[in-house]
Amino acid sequence: WHEGLYHLQVFVYDAVSGLIQDQALVPFEVGACVPVYDVYLNGELICADTYELSCDPGLLEERTDYTWQVVAKNPGGEVASDHWFFRTEGDDLTAPVITLEGNAQVTVERGMPYNDPGATAADDVDGDISDRIVVTGLPIDTCLVGVYRVTYDVSDAAGNPAQTVVRTVQVVDRTPPVLTLSGNNPVEIEARTAYIDAGATASDEPCGDDLTGLITMQSNVNVSTLGTYLVNFAVADAAYNIATLSRTVYVVDRTAPVITLRGSAVIEVVRNAPYTDMGATAYDAYDGDLTNDIVMTGLPVDTSALGEHTVAYNVSDSSGNPAAEVTRSVRVILGEVPVITLIGDAEVEHECCQPYRDPGATATDAEDGNLAHALVRGGIPIDACTLGEHVVTFDVTDSSGNAAAQVSRTITVVDTTAPTITLRGGASVTVVRNDTYTEPGYAAEDACEGDLTDDVVIGGDVVDTSTLGEYVITYDVSDGSGNDAPQATRTVIVVAGNSPTITLNGDEEVELGCCAAYEDAGATATDVEDGDLTAQIEVGGLPIDTCIPGIYQVTYNVSDSSNNPATEVVRTVIVTDSTAPVITLVGSGEILVECGAGYEDEGATATDDCEGDLTWAIEVDDRVEVCIPGEYTVTYNVSDSSGNAADPVTRTVTVVDRTAPLLVLDGEAEVVIECCEVYLDAGATATDNCEGDLSADIVVTGLPIDTCEPGEYTLTYNVSDGADNAAEEVTRTVIVRDTTAPDITLNGAGFIEVVVNAPYVDPGATALDACEGDLTADIVVTGLPIDTGAVGTFTLTYNVSDDAGNAAEEVTLRVDVVTGDIPVIT
Repeated sequence: WHEGLYHLQVFVYDAVSGLIQDQALVPFEVGACVPVYDVYLNGELICADTYELSCDPGLLEERTDYTWQVVAKNPGGEVASDHWFFRTEGDDLTAPVITLEGNAQVTVERGMPYNDPGATAADDVDGDISDRIVVTGLPIDTCLVGVYRVTYDVSDAAGNPAQTVVRTVQVVDRTPPVLTLSGNNPVEIEARTAYIDAGATASDEPCGDDLTGLITMQSNVNVSTLGTYLVNFAVADAAYNIATLSRTVYVVDRTAPVITLRGSAVIEVVRNAPYTDMGATAYDAYDGDLTNDIVMTGLPVDTSALGEHTVAYNVSDSSGNPAAEVTRSVRVILGEVPVITLIGDAEVEHECCQPYRDPGATATDAEDGNLAHALVRGGIPIDACTLGEHVVTFDVTDSSGNAAAQVSRTITVVDTTAPTITLRGGASVTVVRNDTYTEPGYAAEDACEGDLTDDVVIGGDVVDTSTLGEYVITYDVSDGSGNDAPQATRTVIVVAGNSPTITLNGDEEVELGCCAAYEDAGATATDVEDGDLTAQIEVGGLPIDTCIPGIYQVTYNVSDSSNNPATEVVRTVIVTDSTAPVITLVGSGEILVECGAGYEDEGATATDDCEGDLTWAIEVDDRVEVCIPGEYTVTYNVSDSSGNAADPVTRTVTVVDRTAPLLVLDGEAEVVIECCEVYLDAGATATDNCEGDLSADIVVTGLPIDTCEPGEYTLTYNVSDGADNAAEEVTRTVIVRDTTAPDITLNGAGFIEVVVNAPYVDPGATALDACEGDLTADIVVTGLPIDTGAVGTFTLTYNVSDDAGNAAEEVTLRVDVVTGDIPVIT
């Protein structure tokens, strides 16, 4: 051996066959010295201190693992070793053995995870061969109920298969579904309102199967009656595990009644006018009409007090729910008053003792129109012979009692007219020389102060009848206002011979009625020398306007052929007004007026012999209340400026109520509602020309309507006024129709499994109709009986219709007839 690295090939022989069973190259390093060797087999020294690498271990066991170790030693004490493994061969006829971990039969709840515990495998030659196990049947879908087989197989290196081991896994469903209510629980529902349940959801956990469509619901909720009700839900899964749940429904009345005013919420009433409240209506969703239960406060309204008055309306239903208070404001006002307008000036100067004719005034009213005929004059007639201020007033009140602001005119009576002096005996008097002159007299009259004769001052010439010639006598007078009368003069002529003589025909003073015809009687004249001079008489002062009261003078004068004037002769004509005016009605003296209709009086005319047309001065008392039936007297009066009063004239106005009220429906004349729907009548309004709003007095027949009974219903509305005039009846047709189909609900799930030959009892269904209620007894089931003698699938159908022919949506139930064996899934 030389120094270096060597590889020794080691052979293992089978002593029986002599065949090499295994071989290996063993590396070792040779140093400067030849080494010796120790050989170990499975730790046992079988060759020691040998220089040759040949060592017989003897007969070895077949199919046995061995470890060779060679230790090289040199003289210097250095040691090197190496080892290897080998296995003796032989015939392997023994199969491995599989051992289950855990139980051979396992039960798993549906949907729960399944973790297989596995198995081990051991072989007498190969040892632990667990990692070689082949498992079939995994994974298991635990959402499918059934029996599953998990198999375990393995073979050793010699190809010996182990006996197959099986684990049985049974997936069972013993857990009920999960029912969950949608919406709240409990639930409050207002009475007489439709109740629609929020329903529920159902799932079969933990696999998440949606069973909502299989839920059955039973409800006894009656929204027409207050109380506590249950809505029951049930659902079953495929394994007939049943879940149930209930919702509590409280039918309550928490809705307050509603008050509705009849008429306006704000009403204006003229002060002192009667006020009749139109009332209100009250309706409650549960109790219906509560109008008769309304409590009103604030009545009666004191219409004598100006301002705002409140009438309040309150009511509560049987559950104690108070309605929101409703109020009406009644405003007592003065009203829109008539307006009086003077004709002419508001301040007038009038001459003393002259007839005063007031131009009057006009009166208008927004409602009544022209009220001139209703003007009331005060201070007429004035005393025109009294100096100073005189006031004429005008007042009027309309049919609503609204008084106009008084209008007045101030008449200041002044005296600007001078007195008049009238000479008796004429303005020229002839006296024979040496005869005695006797004053024939005079008179002084003032329009305001009357007779001023005693105040006349005589002046001028002193008549000397012994001396021929003309003498002028003057007459003067003034009234209390300082008005000087035009001076009157008389000429006295003293002549040597005789003058003519004038003699009046008729009376020296004549009195006439106003506007009477005046025909002067004349006079005669004679003269000693000339004889009859009547034809030469000059008459002055004619004609006389007898339509103007006053004192008039007619003068007569004449001279003879020697120019001797006769003493003037005077006749006094006094025109007086002593005849009363005459009033004449325009139109009929008896008039019928329909209550509530406008009345405008036709008036009257007035004429006076002296003053002519006095229609403007007529005073009328025409208080006719056209909204209150009865008999009224319209009186007409007038006086002339001389104070002569006409005989009063009257007209009888009879206000009658012969017109029926007018009824008008509120809302449609034909109303269609669904069966069992709440019906709220819209009502009607009634107005009367005389009495106004009569809506509160309407009599309605036909209410309440049974809306759960289809058909045609007629509501009639009638009303009469205080005069028993009946309005024309109006009607409303209410048609109750049933167009809603019933609803069918299965009792139980939508499918059922029945074991072969087991009796089948149908769970049935329920049918509810909004109009007719429970129609379960009318359900028609087709598909019965079911032959459970053979496996198969059967379908039952459930149908029902209400009396109106509305067909429910068909509901079906699947019935599976199955064997009683548990299925096995492989």
